[in-house]
Amino acid sequence: MKRPKKTPARDGANPMKALLEPESVAVIGASRQTGETSLNIVENLLGYDYGGRIYPVNPKAKELLGLNVYPSIKDLPEKVDLAVLSTPRHLVPGLIRECGEAGVRVVIVVGQGFRDAKDEEGEQLHQEILQVVEETGVRVLGPNTIGSANAFLNFSTSFAKNQLERIPVGLACQTGIFLGRIHGQGLIGKGVDLGNAADIDFVDAMEYFETDPQVKVIALHIEGIPRGEKFLRTAERVSKKKPIIALKTGNSGRAAQSAMSHTGSLVGKSETWDAALKQSGVIRVQDIDELMDLAKAFAFLPLMKGKRTAIITLSGGMGIASLDALDRYGLEPAELSPETRNRLEEIAPSWFVIGNPLDIWPVMMVADAPWVDTYRMAIHTLLADPQIDGLILIGPTWMEYISPGISEIIVEASEDAKNKPVASWLYEGWLFDINDVDIELKVRSKGKGAIFPSPERAARALGRLAEYAELSGKK
Repeated sequence: MKRPKKTPARDGANPMKALLEPESVAVIGASRQTGETSLNIVENLLGYDYGGRIYPVNPKAKELLGLNVYPSIKDLPEKVDLAVLSTPRHLVPGLIRECGEAGVRVVIVVGQGFRDAKDEEGEQLHQEILQVVEETGVRVLGPNTIGSANAFLNFSTSFAKNQLERIPVGLACQTGIFLGRIHGQGLIGKGVDLGNAADIDFVDAMEYFETDPQVKVIALHIEGIPRGEKFLRTAERVSKKKPIIALKTGNSGRAAQSAMSHTGSLVGKSETWDAALKQSGVIRVQDIDELMDLAKAFAFLPLMKGKRTAIITLSGGMGIASLDALDRYGLEPAELSPETRNRLEEIAPSWFVIGNPLDIWPVMMVADAPWVDTYRMAIHTLLADPQIDGLILIGPTWMEYISPGISEIIVEASEDAKNKPVASWLYEGWLFDINDVDIELKVRSKGKGAIFPSPERAARALGRLAEYAELSGKK
């Protein structure tokens, strides 16, 4: 794939700063339609309470939502940090050049129909964009992108409304769906949709996130990589500082053809990707669920410094299922220390055998203390055990109605864990109807602990934390 040559302008500051930290934004081709279904970028920016300056550009309007509208980028009262082009495709190369002449160094191209199209005109327009980039030094995100988002600045260029959440995950993807919410949950705190990646690509994103103090983990959705060798060298360096999680799609024959059509990217065999990513320290995941789980785990849990895992549960059956999962993901059941066993035996019925998994329900039923206090004491005892590296916590959603609720217990356990990860799974109880996603949002708002949709996925997350700790030398 032909890419712009290196020029002094392209060797300058990382374009991601303008994409994610702009103080001023021009929206060229700003829609005059407003309302819930208008897909109006300017209206969305105002709705997020973005604090920067917004300049709508549209020669057919004078005012929009209380803002002055300008006929062209050259008519703005200042040089803006970022321009968003939402126009028909044939206008794009000329408008990028105008942006360069007006001093704008970074441009987002929303429109489709370039290399992702199957027509000669689309390919020609793509080449014209590359030529303009080379001649002007303007950096381009896209085409075929919804742009960038930064929850920490209440900022997003998406024409669809985002629910922004300040979590320490940086994302670079090749489809805008990841900048939204999946399964009712957000994935990112900062992110870019690279789209066709004609210019700005994964390398730019990784280099920016590498030194960003608000980002603890980097997540990638990859259909194809334009600068493969540079990508691998950069990933190898960055992965030693921060975990990089990658979902590579377009692996089967038909999927690869669709990926080429979607973004115009080069694709390769799955086995080749496995070897290359592993060599560069990138953690490859197999599906969207795993990408979300690991982004959550690395964002909110400490690394697991060993493989010894304890399980506490109110369901004996799920404890046994969790044991199977430990084995699948390279973990091992912890052998409880004599001190831990003695402490728990003091409050357990005489017939009860203290073990791992620890089914705490029979103990809760006979203990003198309230149920919730017994549960918390047992969690504290396990986490204090030096022979335990991590904990899977299993409980019912109905405990959210007890004081303290299950969300508070999970946060408390994570704070008490002394750098041991606590991965939780909550099953729906029969007494009350409460959504585990609502509980998770409470936990996540505290920045401590993580809830997963199953014991299997909780164990997988712990296994990956242990794997990265070992490979990165951060044990």
